[in-house]
Amino acid sequence: MRTMMDFRHRRNSYFHPHPWQAAFALIASLALAVLIVLVLGLSTAR
Repeated sequence: MRTMMDFRHRRNSYFHPHPWQAAFALIASLALAVLIVLVLGLSTAR
């Protein structure tokens, strides 16, 4: 019975997000937003 419990715990913990995943997603989305604003700003300035 213990092996089934260990297997179930391991299977469920596999889908838990990484602790830094939210920070990486936030930084990546902010960098993408800044890049889009820069591209749009440079294209309208010309």
